[in-house]
Amino acid sequence: MRFILTYLLFTISLAFSQEKRSIECIYKISVKDFTSEELNSIKDENIKTNLINRLNFSKKREFVLKGNRENAIFLETASMQIDNDNNKKNYTNNDSYFYASKLNKVFYGTEFSSSRYLVEYPFDYYNWKISNETKIIDGFKCYKASGVEIINDFREKKEYVLIAWFCPELPFKFGPDKYFGLPGLIFEAFTENSKEKFVLKSIKINDEEINIEKPKGTEITEAEFTKIFNETMKSLYGE
Repeated sequence: MRFILTYLLFTISLAFSQEKRSIECIYKISVKDFTSEELNSIKDENIKTNLINRLNFSKKREFVLKGNRENAIFLETASMQIDNDNNKKNYTNNDSYFYASKLNKVFYGTEFSSSRYLVEYPFDYYNWKISNETKIIDGFKCYKASGVEIINDFREKKEYVLIAWFCPELPFKFGPDKYFGLPGLIFEAFTENSKEKFVLKSIKINDEEINIEKPKGTEITEAEFTKIFNETMKSLYGE
C-alpha cells in the first residue's frame, strides 16, 4: 500500500510539473476553546486571562502564502488590534517563512535582540511520515502526515509531534508557518495537543508563475541562532 501511495504522489507531481503555475493562499487559525474544567484548574487569574485573550486574538489573525514551484513566502496579512486594560494596541507579527525549493532550504525570518535574522532549515527537517489516512477538504483529497519538531535551547530539550494534511494534487512543498517539506500543499496543520490549528481559508491558482523576493536579514544556521538566543537570555535572566 505504501508503494502505491508513493507512486500516486510521483505521477500527480510529474503531470503538474509540466505547467507553470503559482498559488495564493489565505490561512486562518481555528481555535478550540478551553473547557470549564480546564479553566477551573488554572488558579492564577492573570495566567487564565492571558490564555483566553491569546486564543481570542488568534481567531482574528489571517496569513497569506504566495508561491510557485521554486519559491514561496508566508507571513501575516496585516497588523491586528487587541484589548489590553481597555486600551487598543497595535500588534504586528513580522515573522515570515521563505521557502526555496531548488536550494532545498527554508528561511525563518525573525527579529531578535535588535537584529533581523533568516534562520536556515532543510526541507526534510521534520522527517515526515506519510500515512494512508485521507480526508476530503474543500473538494481536495488530502493525506495525513506526522513529524517531530525538536526544541533544544537553554531551557530544556523538548519534542513536539506535528500533524499535517496535505494535497498531492497541488505539489507545492510548503504550507502555513513552520509546516513545510511534504509533497503537496498543506491544507491543515497543528502541533499535537495544541488548541490552535492552521486551516486553509481560500486558494487562488494562477496559470503563470509569480516573482517571490527573498526577505532581507542575516542568514544564519539554526545552531548559530540557538547560541545567540541562549547567550542573550542568560545575560537577561541569569543561569
